[in-house]
Amino acid sequence: MRGFVGDAGTPLPLPPQQPAAWHVNRLQVDEDGDPLMEGIFANYNDDILLEADEMTLMGRYAPGRGPAQRLVIGDGLRVEGDVLIGEGGGEKGDPGPPGPVGPVGPEGPAGASSSMWLYRFDSSTQAQDPGAGRLRFNNVTPALVTRIYFDRLTQDGLDPTIAFTAAKFDDEFVIQRRGMSYQNQVWKLMGPAIDRTDWFEVPVQFVSQASGGFSNNMEITVILRTKGEKGDKGDKGDTGSQGPQGNIGLTGPQGPVGPQGPVGGQGVKGDKGDTGLTGPIGPKGDKGDKGDQGIQGVPGPIGEGLLEEAPADGKYYARKDTEWVEFEAGANVVISDDPPPDPKPGDLWWDSTVGVTFIYYFDGTSYQWVVSSPGEQGPQGIQGPVGPQGPQGIQGPMGEMTQASGDARYVQFGAQTLTTPQQAQARANISAAQASVIDTAWTPLPYVNGWADYGAPFGPAGYRKVGNGLVMLKGLVQGGTNTLICTLPVGYRPGYQLLLNVQTSPNVACRLDITTGGAVQHTGGNAGWLSLNSTVFLAEG
Repeated sequence: MRGFVGDAGTPLPLPPQQPAAWHVNRLQVDEDGDPLMEGIFANYNDDILLEADEMTLMGRYAPGRGPAQRLVIGDGLRVEGDVLIGEGGGEKGDPGPPGPVGPVGPEGPAGASSSMWLYRFDSSTQAQDPGAGRLRFNNVTPALVTRIYFDRLTQDGLDPTIAFTAAKFDDEFVIQRRGMSYQNQVWKLMGPAIDRTDWFEVPVQFVSQASGGFSNNMEITVILRTKGEKGDKGDKGDTGSQGPQGNIGLTGPQGPVGPQGPVGGQGVKGDKGDTGLTGPIGPKGDKGDKGDQGIQGVPGPIGEGLLEEAPADGKYYARKDTEWVEFEAGANVVISDDPPPDPKPGDLWWDSTVGVTFIYYFDGTSYQWVVSSPGEQGPQGIQGPVGPQGPQGIQGPMGEMTQASGDARYVQFGAQTLTTPQQAQARANISAAQASVIDTAWTPLPYVNGWADYGAPFGPAGYRKVGNGLVMLKGLVQGGTNTLICTLPVGYRPGYQLLLNVQTSPNVACRLDITTGGAVQHTGGNAGWLSLNSTVFLAEG
């Protein structure tokens, strides 16, 4: 062989070099049975062309690495496929027997998950077979390309159809100029290859490009890069050391105000405050209406008279004029804020908190305290003639209730007892009070404007009429959208408009009006809750 270095148009002969100075890419020499060693020619000529008419191996010219190199094949040598064979002037001998199998070499490193095929680029865009060993796009602008048409066989006789059919969606492949990897395009597979018998098409999406596109008939290399299967989850790593404490974050915004809670239980009664200064005397008020007639009181003591001792038979006796008269005794009169314990039928209790007298009454089914009030007064009778005035008796001292000797029992105030007319009048008063008892029981309030009972732990609100027309309200109400809470029916209304003071949320006083038309409405109240307890008035309408 003879080597030349210089311009391919004007080769210059050089003296033969040592065997180690020359190498023909992918070719070997068997003239003497030894391979031609790697050398200068391979370093500068990665891609070699064979000019068969001149029996010359040509290297490619590149501005960055100097002039092309040419290797002329001398006499006695020939090229068959990729092998340079020495003929030696004689006949070609028979192949020698195969040599023994060499030992298994060490395992190589893991290969990249890629496949490579050699093609030539065709610049036309028709959807048809691009020709032997060629490929083409369906658009001249790479960014608009959606299909690439491949010939079934590459330039080196391989069929990549199966590889492109089995590739996964989103796998990528690279098309680069052969021998110049910096000029390339990256594509993403959008589906498996479609077999067209002698050719196949691949749906793609353009990803990127470097150093421009490809010209017609340019040698290119297609490299398919597939993604491997997801590996098994690795073992949990050791817990790392704790990092330094971070800075304290900023204070978050204040949250919304929560709903108002229920009213708490009544607190312990506080100490009595100091007496305030006496205020100025107010103007004289209008004369009030005449009040209802009260229960007739017990007659006062009379002077001591002459009377024998009461009968000693264990019964109760009262003095009537000059004789003892039997009567039912045992009634007590109590003045207090709370009902007296262990009452007996007929006992009287004056509630000092509301100024109302109650009588302990048995209606045949149950015992209960009812309001005591006298019946209506009858017409005044004709006044009789004035009798002669009797002599005034000696006023006796007021004493405690005593018991006469023996087993006889009687009522005696000081030295006096009830006369028969007085005893009869007392019984008549009690009977009249019992007969005039009115108790309608509690009736739910006829709410309007969204008002309703507050609910547990507080009982339902309502209204009731007892005694001789005394109306009572009770309960805790809430939720209204207007100041009018309800309207009381006829028979439960005052004769004049009332202005009362009640409690409302949050534990403050507000004004409660009850009109002659029965309207119950507040001024300055709160829909959170409003108390109607302790509301008592006389029904006059």
